[in-house]
Amino acid sequence: MISSCRESFPPSDRYLKALISMFVNRIEENGGAIESDDLAEIIFETMRSKAVAPNPGVSSYLSFYLPIEKKGEPQGIAPIRIRQFPFHNDVSLRLWEAGACLAEYFLVNKHLSSGKKFIELGAGVGLTGIVVAGCCGATAVHLTDYTDECLLNMEHTIATNEEWLKKSGHSSSSVTQGYLEWSKFLHQGVPSRNDESSSELHQADILLAADVIYDRSVIESLVAVTHTFLLVDPDAKEAIFAITKRNLETFEIFLKHLNEYDIYSEWIADGEKCTSLPLVFKCKFNQERSDVRIVSLKMKR
Repeated sequence: MISSCRESFPPSDRYLKALISMFVNRIEENGGAIESDDLAEIIFETMRSKAVAPNPGVSSYLSFYLPIEKKGEPQGIAPIRIRQFPFHNDVSLRLWEAGACLAEYFLVNKHLSSGKKFIELGAGVGLTGIVVAGCCGATAVHLTDYTDECLLNMEHTIATNEEWLKKSGHSSSSVTQGYLEWSKFLHQGVPSRNDESSSELHQADILLAADVIYDRSVIESLVAVTHTFLLVDPDAKEAIFAITKRNLETFEIFLKHLNEYDIYSEWIADGEKCTSLPLVFKCKFNQERSDVRIVSLKMKR
């Protein structure tokens, strides 16, 4: 069974080597030895492979085992599988700190998503939205991004987790994906690929975004799309962003545009609170959870 899972949803070679090294070290520290010939062969074959230049076209899977419920009744634990391309130059093909943290935030605060429709901007590998749909009571989640590679990968990830969604009482149609390019979306009345996500943007109750504040050239477009979403029903709609603070100047540009568009921000989870969340999605990220902040955005009244 383990071999079958490894073949269908392989982790990265780097992860396997690190795991085996840790395993062997712990055995040696306790004065033990590898007694199984089969295990010794697996260790030998994995560790002897030479390091090669990273291949951007090679994918691997992140597997996370989550408790699931159906109509409030526990259904056991089942894995969610997220495919990523860790060496690809498209940043949307990897899982990032804030996306994992935002998913954990909703796992703790399910009341925020129960019965709600969601749209996610810059959804990337799709972890946050799929978790909100499968574990947190959302009725529908629409994932958006704009590169063809990312959209194909999201489609694959949704299909891969179809059985997982069914176990939690959701059909695969409750999670959809589509194209949404922020700057082009602002050209109202001009037919474009953005039309496939336009209705979902207007119908959603909550807009999500994680790790999208890094490119200064698109921040105003991002805020403008958020503004368009909030204006549909200023009293009811809310946007929730998870942000990893990397560059202070870029972060200040984001805050400046929020003010220009009359969007009120409330920090609902600082670095300390994000760090205290149960660590469900354990990955080796570039930054610590203490660098992540979660903010609620609404129209000023």
